[in-house]
Amino acid sequence: MGITVEDAQKWANALRSGKYKQTTGELQSQYGYCCLGVACKIFIPDDKIKKDVYGFIEGGFPKHQLSSPMWLININEDLDDKINYSFSSLNDGHYFSFDEIADIIELVYIHKALD
Repeated sequence: MGITVEDAQKWANALRSGKYKQTTGELQSQYGYCCLGVACKIFIPDDKIKKDVYGFIEGGFPKHQLSSPMWLININEDLDDKINYSFSSLNDGHYFSFDEIADIIELVYIHKALD
């Protein structure tokens, strides 16, 4: 099962909230979060998030988090299948802002623009 409309909106809202500073290359670092790290932060209970020795969310992808919902594990590849770009490539390689990534989440997973 894929992401629900409600969870897609929750993620888009979190990206736009200004609460999370954006970084690249890992889910979380001292500099902030990638877009997938924000999703891990809001959809994995804090007591279930695997953290590194510095207290940051460990790993580069949600699959590195054992408590990730299945949709979150698959969302990167799902977007790539739909638009030929993954969330990680938009965040890390193309430097889309969180606002721009939130727009894509809404278009693809809420408004179903590609269905």
